[in-house]
Amino acid sequence: MNRRGRFVWMKLIFIALVILPLNSLWVMDTGVVGHGVNFTRVSLFMNTIFVIFVLTFLNVPLKRFLPSLSIRREEMLLLYAMLCVSSGIAGFDIIQRLYPLLGHAFYFATPENEWAELIHPYVPKWLVVTDRSVLDGYYKRGFFYRTLYKEEYIRAWLVPSIAWASVVIAVVLCMLFMNLLIRRQWTEHERLAYPLAQIPMEIIDRQINLFRSKLLWIGFALSGGRDLINGLHYLFPIIPTILYGRFMLSQYFTTKPWNALGWVPIEFHPFAIGLAYFMPLDMAFSTWFFYWFWRFERVFGSVIGVKALRGFPFVWQQSIGVCFAILLFVLWMYRFQALRILRSFLGYADDKDRGELRMCRWAILGFLLSFGYLVGFCYFAGMKVWVASAFFLILLSFSLVVTRIRAEIGYPMHDLAFRPEDIMVTVLGTRPIGPENLTMFGYLHFLSYAHRSNPQPH
Repeated sequence: MNRRGRFVWMKLIFIALVILPLNSLWVMDTGVVGHGVNFTRVSLFMNTIFVIFVLTFLNVPLKRFLPSLSIRREEMLLLYAMLCVSSGIAGFDIIQRLYPLLGHAFYFATPENEWAELIHPYVPKWLVVTDRSVLDGYYKRGFFYRTLYKEEYIRAWLVPSIAWASVVIAVVLCMLFMNLLIRRQWTEHERLAYPLAQIPMEIIDRQINLFRSKLLWIGFALSGGRDLINGLHYLFPIIPTILYGRFMLSQYFTTKPWNALGWVPIEFHPFAIGLAYFMPLDMAFSTWFFYWFWRFERVFGSVIGVKALRGFPFVWQQSIGVCFAILLFVLWMYRFQALRILRSFLGYADDKDRGELRMCRWAILGFLLSFGYLVGFCYFAGMKVWVASAFFLILLSFSLVVTRIRAEIGYPMHDLAFRPEDIMVTVLGTRPIGPENLTMFGYLHFLSYAHRSNPQPH
């Protein structure tokens, strides 16, 4: 690498070391400490768009006066990807759900709930914090800023933090290697739209021309002005608020069978309207259609008298079936690429594909090593190998489905609140799984909840 290349990498590493920790702290602070906006609950992380927008704004004068310090397009794209991954890990459905789990079973154990007898024997002590005096600082006195950096607190949290950090890293590596395997199929052969990538690409590509766009500033004035007024209303109630336009459609359907429609809010969200603009038309229509299909299933159930069945119309079970159907479709479309990879293992690769297939072989090896680490970690934590393997296979399969959905459709927001442990318990029951595995399911919950801050789609 020449001097210019080393300078570029040093510049990029310096920017990342400054921005990524601050970005992660911002995500954690707003979501956990400040109880404000959860940036990672929407598919396009708001904080990353803001950071890239600011960097692009600062990059304009740098390009003119200090071009050697300006950030090039490929560097900005890499920074955006790193910001998204770090935000996803620190986000609402991963780290923000992990740490409350680590001491909950011990701090809130009482003689009445009998957690000490029912749960504690099956919890690996090296994965949790058991000292109530330490947990008291976490739950009562503001852990993040006032009690974390004391020696006794660091000793109590260090080993569990390192252990669970290794799990998160291994899961993210599995996702990365899966993306390397599907990259060519989705970008070159199927040519997916990647709607959520359009906004950051537009910001990075247009740069100075973006800030000259009248439509951009009109959009800012309309949506940002409303949020500003609502924020002022929160601080000073005398200022009127601009509502989001929510009203309940169900209030007009109060008699049978139409009251079975249930909770149907109609709301106005500018961010959702803007992101829906990038969605393929047929996909946007299917989103609307199947929502109402689900609601009219409830009405139909009321008509024929089966609405009283627990869980009817079994929307979560239907959703699980849809996810597995999408997974089978993805694997079926991947069959030719899989055959090419198999041929490369046997030494029959074409010269033009040799570099790509070599990368795929390394990706398969990396995936197997990362997956093996996850299974081994859970084995030492008390889980059975087959249970841990099934859990992570289902987890990563759902993650691949979420990645496909965002790459092809670009939902503004989604909620996949069915988890691998739910499927395994429903299919197998609790007895074959056993108390050790059920206990660990509770601690692995942070990996499988909703997939809103899943880093793989980014």
